[in-house]
Amino acid sequence: MTKLVLLSDNHTKIHGIHIPDSDILVHAGDISSKGEKYTIEEFFEWMKFLTHVKYKVFIAGNHDKSFDTKYGGKQKWLLDLIEDGKQHGIYYLENSGVTLDGIRFYGMPWTPWFYGDFWAFNAKPEEMKEHVNAIPECDVLITHGPPKNILDRTNNGGGHVGCPELKRRIEELQPTLAVFGHIHEGNGYMKLGSTDCFNVSLLDELYNHVNQPIIYNYEHLL
Repeated sequence: MTKLVLLSDNHTKIHGIHIPDSDILVHAGDISSKGEKYTIEEFFEWMKFLTHVKYKVFIAGNHDKSFDTKYGGKQKWLLDLIEDGKQHGIYYLENSGVTLDGIRFYGMPWTPWFYGDFWAFNAKPEEMKEHVNAIPECDVLITHGPPKNILDRTNNGGGHVGCPELKRRIEELQPTLAVFGHIHEGNGYMKLGSTDCFNVSLLDELYNHVNQPIIYNYEHLL
C-alpha cells in the first residue's frame, strides 16, 4: 500500500498545511496567485522541506501564469527550479506522466475557457478536447479542473462548471484515482464509475484556508 496525500489550490498559503508522513504528495495546481517568481520559489522550498514525503508530484493551475508559455515562454529560473526539483523527488507534470512506486501518474493543467487570456491553461472547446483525448491510461489522473457534475458546483450561480470531455475520458479510462481542485467550494469526494474522485481545494471561494489535505491509501493490485 502506498500512502498519498492530496491537495490543491493553496494560492501561496503554505503555512498551516499539515502534511503527514506519506509516500507521495499530489498537488493539483494553483500554487500561486499570478505565478509570481517568489511564490513559486517558496513553493519549491516548501516541498524540499517535506523530507518525510518521498515524492512530490504537481501540476499548474489557471493562476500559475509563469508555467504557461503563452505569456512569453517558461523563464530560465522556472526551468532551473523544475530541473533541480527532480533531485529532490519533485516532479512537475504538464500533459505528461511519471511512474513512482509502480503507480502511473498523469498530469493535465488545462481547464475550459473562462475569461479569455487572463488565465493560464485556458482552452476553448476543441483545444480542450484535444488535451483530454491525449490523456493515456494511468492509475492517478491529476487535473486542475473537475469533470462535469463531479464536485464542480459553484456557489456563485450554483452551476456545474466542470468539463464534460474530461468526464467522458475518465469514464473511458477508469483510473483508480482522479485528483483536482479549481472549484474551491467543491471540496469533497464522489465516485465516477470505479474511479475515486477528489476535489482537494484547501481554500474556500473567499480564499480562506478551511480544508486540510486528504490521505488516500493506494492499494496495489496483484
